Amino acid sequence: MRVPILIAVVLLVPLLAPGPPVAAAEVWHTQFDEAVYGDVTVIGNSVLTCPTPEQAGPNPKYPPQSCVDALNREGHGPGAQNNGHRMSWTDTDNDSSTFNSSSAQLTIPAGATIAYAKLGWAGDATCHGATDPPGKPQDPVTFNGAKITPDRFAVDEQDSLAHTDNAFYSAEADVTRAARPGTVTVGGIWTPQGFDCFGGWSLTVVWKFPNATAQAPAKRHVSVHGGHVRLTTERPVLSTPIAPTHPAGGFLRLGFTAYEGDWATDGDQLLVGDTSIGGRNAFVSQAQGAATPNNMSVDARTITIGEDVLEPGSKSAELTFRRAEDAFLVQNIAWSFPLPELTLAIDPEQPAAHPKDNVSQTAIVTNTGDAPAADVSVCGQKIGTIAPHAKTTRTCTAQAAEDDYQTTVTANGTSLAGDPLVIQKSAKVDVLHPALRATTTTEPMTALPGQVIKFSTTVTNAGDTALFDLNARTAANGCTPMQRQLDPGATATVECTAPAGDETGTLTSTVTATDKIGGKVDASASVQVRVIYPRLTITALWSKDRAGDGELVTVTITVGNPSDWPVKDVQVDGEPAVCRRTFPELGPNQRLTYTCLVAAPVNSRLTATGAGAGAAIAESALVRVDSINAPLPPEPRQAHSQPDELAPPRPVAHVQQVSKPAAGGVAAVIAVIGMVIVASAFSGLGKR
Repeated sequence: MRVPILIAVVLLVPLLAPGPPVAAAEVWHTQFDEAVYGDVTVIGNSVLTCPTPEQAGPNPKYPPQSCVDALNREGHGPGAQNNGHRMSWTDTDNDSSTFNSSSAQLTIPAGATIAYAKLGWAGDATCHGATDPPGKPQDPVTFNGAKITPDRFAVDEQDSLAHTDNAFYSAEADVTRAARPGTVTVGGIWTPQGFDCFGGWSLTVVWKFPNATAQAPAKRHVSVHGGHVRLTTERPVLSTPIAPTHPAGGFLRLGFTAYEGDWATDGDQLLVGDTSIGGRNAFVSQAQGAATPNNMSVDARTITIGEDVLEPGSKSAELTFRRAEDAFLVQNIAWSFPLPELTLAIDPEQPAAHPKDNVSQTAIVTNTGDAPAADVSVCGQKIGTIAPHAKTTRTCTAQAAEDDYQTTVTANGTSLAGDPLVIQKSAKVDVLHPALRATTTTEPMTALPGQVIKFSTTVTNAGDTALFDLNARTAANGCTPMQRQLDPGATATVECTAPAGDETGTLTSTVTATDKIGGKVDASASVQVRVIYPRLTITALWSKDRAGDGELVTVTITVGNPSDWPVKDVQVDGEPAVCRRTFPELGPNQRLTYTCLVAAPVNSRLTATGAGAGAAIAESALVRVDSINAPLPPEPRQAHSQPDELAPPRPVAHVQQVSKPAAGGVAAVIAVIGMVIVASAFSGLGKR
């Protein structure tokens, strides 16, 4: 814009005369103010462009190509401004009902929804020496083919303008329901064609997700404000407060819509507080989404400004507009303030413990936002400030209950703007009650001393959690390997071996296991083992104690196995020879009886031997028949052996048994008349 036609700054309705800043409520109206998992974007375009050579006429003041070059930011001076060219309408919508139109691309993240959308447009209400379109500035415009009537409309009052100023108007409408990402086309914006004319539009969109996402990991506080703030040729500076603001530290984004800023003319500035935004050429007719970097009508974009521009926690800001040779209209201000966001991860997420154990969880607190989180604590432990995108770790410890329960870890903090930050993570604590039960053979087992006994042990997981690494053992020998895991209620059987002792007693197997957190359990089971010693018994009974020399006397021999173990290779040796015998085996509790005829007198010993459990067994019995010619022997002082559970002998019989063989031989063996072997089973046979 050339200096001679710079336009004065006018408020929404009343004239703004030079003086102190006006109240925010008189200039800016708040249209959106919310914290969202999203952000704000501003796009736009012009509906006027450079004239063609035919439209420029035969003697243009500046070549039309200089205007085209300026669209791409080439050139300088008045030839690179709309002041030097007869600006003409663009029309891209192929709609005969619109006299101008243009398009821009709206891009928001996939999956995001539009929380708020505002369409703003503006143009010249009067443009000196220009051709007016049909209708009037208040008429509806088209938005993607739909008619949009302005919700707010403002126009400069003529008595507020200098003779060098054109009158500007602006209009706004809420198009939240109609806005869609993609190509946005706006048409029918009332503005004349001619030198120093402008016309354009902007779309301010707040997009959001319902929850934190990769595109929006933390909330931002977005506020959108509308107004009609002009800087005219007669006012070099204008300050206006704007509220509310919500700075919380971190880099913020500022979106704005302004009209008639010339790229080829510098000196126009936007200040937030004392900080200049965009340098000495803040308004350059650059619109995001448009095809050219300089559309010669409208600024519609967002910029990033430093974290120290606004004091954290401040509720308003001072906007200052300055000009040198340029003049402009500001219609829209959008703030995007970063906020801190706490996330909480706990490890383990599903802890396990035993009753009364200390349950420890590692709490990882992360600030996913672009602003610092202050006064942070977790599970009662103070952390302090967590910088943007930083994290810290603490260990939270509590005592486990008797049974399963819910535990909650809480992280707290605040933003520098005073927003409370709270995040909780709950987890079920699995309180384990590991238990193992073992059983084995209930019937007693019989074994020899030192004999290796094989027995089975059955274990049952009697607890409420799986058991691992089962292992069975005995005091001396091992057991077969066991399975890796035993679920609650399941059973497993293991084979174990152990040597019997010297005495009757028990053999014990012990099974150990661990639960998933290393808790150890064990169970033992015992089998009763009766230790036995294989034995032989031998008894001799003779029909008379005294007989004539050479007289045959019947001797009854009984060989017995009173144990529960078989005795093999049983031999009866010694004298009288006629009484010797061999038996392959005597079973448990078995006895054999036979007779032999011996000639009197006889005084000898018979010995029974055998093999039992790998050991030799021997027992002997005395055979003695005296001659009637010999003097009577003195009264015997030793007790006579009695056979186990036999019928009483005849009165003439004599029984004698000793535990060890006696020296001496057979007095005489006359003949063997006969032998009878009687085999019978008995139990509990003992010496008499």
